[in-house]
Amino acid sequence: MPLSVGERLVKFLDYKKLSIADLTKALGYQNNSGKIYRIVQEKDAAPGYDTISDIAKKYPELNIEWWLFGRGDMLKSDAETISDALYISNSAIPAEEKIAIITRMLKSAREENERLREQLSLFSRVLEFEQSRT
Repeated sequence: MPLSVGERLVKFLDYKKLSIADLTKALGYQNNSGKIYRIVQEKDAAPGYDTISDIAKKYPELNIEWWLFGRGDMLKSDAETISDALYISNSAIPAEEKIAIITRMLKSAREENERLREQLSLFSRVLEFEQSRT
């Protein structure tokens, strides 16, 4: 059975090691986390345009097509992320907002890089262990 929009959001939050409260705070919703909880708890809940836009801006690595419709991968490919950055850079968005979005993209890429380094280290240790047993 395919995951709901809320279940996919929870999967993304788990990947980012964030709680619903963390997401609510990151989006600047302050104590109004009701709309995020509704998306997660109600099987057929659909996020509003503002919520989709806020999440897309805050987490540019999230593939919105995957989140909303279950198509593709959870994360955008490198080419899509680069394309988004170039689009943002050349758009009419105010410079301050461009800088904020691209800064978040950079932070996200660094976090992903760190996660991959940790995986590589773990795989290396497992490989060394297995090789030492032979």
